[in-house]
Amino acid sequence: MKIRYTLFLLFLVSLFSYAQVPVISSITGPSTLCSMPAAGKTYTASATNMPTSYMWSVSPSAGVVITNGTSAIATISFSTVNQTYIITVTATNGSGTSAPLSKNVFVYETPNVTFSGSTNFCSGSPTFLQASATNLSASTTLVNYTWLPSAGLSSTTGSTVTASPTVITTYTLTGTIGSCSQSIPITITPKNSPTVAVNTVSVDVCVGQSTTLTASGANSYTWTGGISNGVGFTPQFNNFYIVSGTGANGCVDSVGVTVNVNPYPVISAAVNPTLICSGKSATLAISGNASTFSINSNSVAATSTLSPANSTTYTIIGSTIYGCTDTVKVSIKVSPCVGIKENYAEANKLLIYPNPNNGTFIIKGWANEKAVIVNELGQIIRTLYLSEGKEEVISGLPNGIYSIISNTSRNRVVIIE
Repeated sequence: MKIRYTLFLLFLVSLFSYAQVPVISSITGPSTLCSMPAAGKTYTASATNMPTSYMWSVSPSAGVVITNGTSAIATISFSTVNQTYIITVTATNGSGTSAPLSKNVFVYETPNVTFSGSTNFCSGSPTFLQASATNLSASTTLVNYTWLPSAGLSSTTGSTVTASPTVITTYTLTGTIGSCSQSIPITITPKNSPTVAVNTVSVDVCVGQSTTLTASGANSYTWTGGISNGVGFTPQFNNFYIVSGTGANGCVDSVGVTVNVNPYPVISAAVNPTLICSGKSATLAISGNASTFSINSNSVAATSTLSPANSTTYTIIGSTIYGCTDTVKVSIKVSPCVGIKENYAEANKLLIYPNPNNGTFIIKGWANEKAVIVNELGQIIRTLYLSEGKEEVISGLPNGIYSIISNTSRNRVVIIE
């Protein structure tokens, strides 16, 4: 009797359950997929009221494979990437079929990431890296690229970056479409560049002078301006020369040097007076565009005093700050200027005083005679007619040493001031 009662209750429960159609509460399974999976993905429908079968469908359906499409757990394989699919399922029991429940699934493509660019580069000159993705069924604009770590990179995003690490560095390039990504390592090896130096930072030469530029620190050198390393040349004008030195590994370093071509100065000089007595001085006046002046390697001012013991020719050198020079010469004659005593004459001689003088002096003759005044070149510059015992005043002669010659005598007179 008890057994019959239990069976009757089970019959009532079953009858009641089939009295209502199933209600699907959820579909579980991935909402996004990467690429075309080799195996289908599992989706599970949860429903009430004891469904006896299920019906799965996918839209669009082209190329889609559904396994176990009449059970609560189905396996679905998708054929197209970068596509949104709608999965729909219904449940059925003895009372009918449930309302359909749908789930959206987007299938992304996993990018096949590659790159181009040199992984060996010369330090100081960055290498360019270009990321790309192959076998894409969608536009490559969908791919986002990231580069890590950031050290030595111009940017951590984008398809093109420049890398200039100072040490060997492995970067990770990741290409992402939606939630799907692929990463590859890229190892960048910097090569040491030579350090090129030149024997001078700048050069100043005078017009017509030569100079030599010599670079060091590399294996070979190339200069601009048509010059050769370590070979002298004569520059014609100011110029900036660049030398590129190439190391054994092919890396290059460049430096520059300025060569200035400077004009020579122009100077002039004069002394006053040009004839002095022993122990006296003359004034030297130098002019021109030189920076310094010297005589016998001794610096002199533009206005100086010279006191030679003997007749002397001075060589004056005017120099610019760049070492360009001009040279002039001046001469000073020195007379012993022994005085009037020398010119006292015995009978029939001439008396000349003062001697030396400043250009005015007196001649007194002891006889009536003719006399001439002769300069240092032997030229007669004045003729005199002397009277016995009479003084003749002479003036207007420039500095110099003169001879006064008459029939009875020959005398010398010195004019210094």
